Amino acid sequence: MTRPAIEVADIIRAHGNRFLERYQSGFSYQQMKAFRAISRCRTAALGGHLDVCHDCGYQTGISYNSCRSRCCPKCQAQARQRWLEAQERDLLNTGYFHVVFTVPHELNPLGAHHTGGLLRLAVRGQFTDSAGSRSRSEIPRR
Repeated sequence: MTRPAIEVADIIRAHGNRFLERYQSGFSYQQMKAFRAISRCRTAALGGHLDVCHDCGYQTGISYNSCRSRCCPKCQAQARQRWLEAQERDLLNTGYFHVVFTVPHELNPLGAHHTGGLLRLAVRGQFTDSAGSRSRSEIPRR
């Protein structure tokens, strides 16, 4: 995998303090922990080790330790790639599409606890006009 020109950690290290001055009050403990881990990932702050050839003993340089946070894009890149490849193997040979819709704010607690039921109701509602009738062409087919 080639290193991108700029990484999330580079942005956090360059502008993170200014960002935190403005928005830290809205961060949860877990968000702050992830933010700090990403900013320290593969830097001297986490220590490092010498890279040495096991055959000849040649020292190739110092590698800094990673944060191993599940939130870190650098540390989880390979795991993410393996997951994506596994998901692609399970896809059917057909077209897919992504649907986004909004629900009234008052239904958010219901959606948090009964996601499947709310989703079924919302999808059914997309095919019903304001009078409650359906046309044959609008009814989804399975």
